[in-house]
Amino acid sequence: MPNEKVKSGCLGQILALFVGAKPAHFEPELPFARVSTLLSPAERSFVGVLERALAGRPVIVAIKVRLGDLVKVEQGAKNRQGAVNKVTGKHVDFVTCRADTTEPLVAIELDDKSHARAGRVERDRFLDACLAAAGVPLVRVPAARGYSVSELQAAIVTHVERSPQ
Repeated sequence: MPNEKVKSGCLGQILALFVGAKPAHFEPELPFARVSTLLSPAERSFVGVLERALAGRPVIVAIKVRLGDLVKVEQGAKNRQGAVNKVTGKHVDFVTCRADTTEPLVAIELDDKSHARAGRVERDRFLDACLAAAGVPLVRVPAARGYSVSELQAAIVTHVERSPQ
């Protein structure tokens, strides 16, 4: 019975759990695998310094935030679907948010040498304009071997503290 297919439905699902059979609609070969890490070593190093720079402030740091979750296209906008399509598939590296409301305070991009490529420059210009139009401050930090907590505080904290509490 373990190799038999069981009809889908509640009873079929429950029976499948006990006898090892798979429901008829089960897809055994999905092409997905778990990633080993969400952040590159450079990003992980940076976020550690960022967290120290923001210590004691009522904020959280979100990583790899989809642009479509950070900004919205206004109802009635001309070519609304085109605007939605432009933000789809893009993300920002980090976003600091108010801890109590998750209101986005400042977006942060860690710019490595890939940001010098022509296509990436164009994408970065769009990202800058998009976030500016939505009123979301963006801080660009050049990727480096190390980061200064005080320099990061100077670049970011003014945006964090400007938000109404």
